[in-house]
Amino acid sequence: MREFHRWGEDRGVPVPATAWQYVYAERDWSGEIDVAAKAQGLAPTTATDAGTADDAAQKRIARLAKDAKDQTEGHALAKARVVRLERQLAERDAEIKRLRERFSLMQRTGAILRTGDVTE
Repeated sequence: MREFHRWGEDRGVPVPATAWQYVYAERDWSGEIDVAAKAQGLAPTTATDAGTADDAAQKRIARLAKDAKDQTEGHALAKARVVRLERQLAERDAEIKRLRERFSLMQRTGAILRTGDVTE
């Protein structure tokens, strides 16, 4: 990065410390970087094919859409499970309340109250 700062100073271009991530996006700089890269036998920064970049972007968009769909389905399933568990909890609470009332009656009177089917 020091060399890049010196390169900017030689040309009268101020180069902030955080500029390294934007170097390749700047047309004036990327042209000279490409010349230096070719001289060293490296691929130039502009060698990325636009079609390849578009394909990669499309794949990423498709993957993100699938992930969002999966998360939505998972959320709906979790919400349905929560509703079912809340219903079961309400049923259990009602049963506990009935049993406590019967037990309270038994404690007060000493009588056992039949609530089930006694016809058998």
